[in-house]
Amino acid sequence: MFIFIFGILFQIFPKFFSEEKKIIVIPFTIRKINYDSKYNSTNFLNDNIFNNILLDLNIGTPSQKVQSKIDHNSNCFLMETYQEEESSHFSNLYFPILSTSIKHFVNKYFYESFNFEGHNESSIEFSIKDYKDGFNYSNYSFIPVLGTNIPQYKDSCPNFFLDVKKQGLIKKLIWTFEYKDKISGNLVIGEDLTVYNKTKYSSDSYYTSYINLNNVITFDSVYINNTKEKNISYINMTQAMLLNIYGLTVGPNSYKRLIDKLFFDFLIKNNICQCDIVKYEYNKKSHAGLDYYVYSCNEKKLKEENKEYFNNFPDLIFSLKSIEHDLIFKKEDLFIKINDKLYFNIIFQTNYDVKEIIWYFGEYFYKKYSLTLNFDSKTIGFYFQKENNKDKDKDKDNTKDNKKLILIIVISAECVIIIGLIIMGVVFWKKYRKNRVNEINDDNYEYFADKKEKKEFSVNS
Repeated sequence: MFIFIFGILFQIFPKFFSEEKKIIVIPFTIRKINYDSKYNSTNFLNDNIFNNILLDLNIGTPSQKVQSKIDHNSNCFLMETYQEEESSHFSNLYFPILSTSIKHFVNKYFYESFNFEGHNESSIEFSIKDYKDGFNYSNYSFIPVLGTNIPQYKDSCPNFFLDVKKQGLIKKLIWTFEYKDKISGNLVIGEDLTVYNKTKYSSDSYYTSYINLNNVITFDSVYINNTKEKNISYINMTQAMLLNIYGLTVGPNSYKRLIDKLFFDFLIKNNICQCDIVKYEYNKKSHAGLDYYVYSCNEKKLKEENKEYFNNFPDLIFSLKSIEHDLIFKKEDLFIKINDKLYFNIIFQTNYDVKEIIWYFGEYFYKKYSLTLNFDSKTIGFYFQKENNKDKDKDKDNTKDNKKLILIIVISAECVIIIGLIIMGVVFWKKYRKNRVNEINDDNYEYFADKKEKKEFSVNS
């Protein structure tokens, strides 16, 4: 009886008894950088302006372990032909000639087998960049480039996320770069981290906010907390673009002027820090590029005892009321140690136009606050350690507990009603069967009684 009732409830409320997880996990590593004794600001900018994440993909039959780049400016999944100048960056390339499962679809479009942990082999579509008629792809080696921008259903190029969803490997268009340590992590696709790892990522520490189609988020305020002067200075640039393609954060000029006045001007004047103008060439052939201000400081002088230079560096704070939390970056987040110097993780363009007066968040932002992008709901999710805003967190926890209690009461009431209906049905069925048996017995009695009367009548006559 109880097994029957549990089976009914399991069919009616399956989501309360089981939850199917459809997740793809792709490991990544951080590209190793060699810091020689002549390392300087030019090396720092060129090594870190774009992130150093390399995805580890298993491609082809037999499987080839291949290192892949990511491109947040693109939503396409494509293959780039390997160039000699990238030899120091990529050691594991994709060789189509070694695979028996690659299929040429039409023009520059191909299908190839991909192996993801916990899933069967899947055929994923990609395109070859700069493909031309007569191009013999089997003579080349390739570097996969995974575009992580918001996928568009009407795009003219293959999209990795849409493809794996179409094949049923994931249910939701969600991804997160989860850093396990300074040199490695996982790209988690299909669910947020509270589903992927409930033990590590509590739903109580997960907050979401809306973003626009260009991955721009607008903060209520951005300011620095100057502990030395015990005051707060606001920055008028409150919009930030979430581009995990950047390794460094590109800041607006308003923040540069403020941090110069409060911190760097004095230290530069006293030969403790320096500000270099460094050109980054995004086109090596034409030498086209942009100039950036890059700050570096002598670590020993900056941290000299009794000076408190480093300890007085002001916190950078992004306030977002919708998540009831502040994103706080301290000095330990904003500087990176290389050899005997501390390099500032925020760089500034020397020339600005209207489009360049917002923040462009870099890698250190994603390391501190694991960030989830949900393409379906157009939201961004943040994971916080519950150190600040304890009263708000407590109120939020109480609200969640009350909602859970109400949900439990509603479900319990529904279960009682269903069990009651089942019991009533069983009682009614038993009563019906008993009445039916009695009716049959009465019919038999009448039948035998009538037969007996007929027999007696026959004998007497």
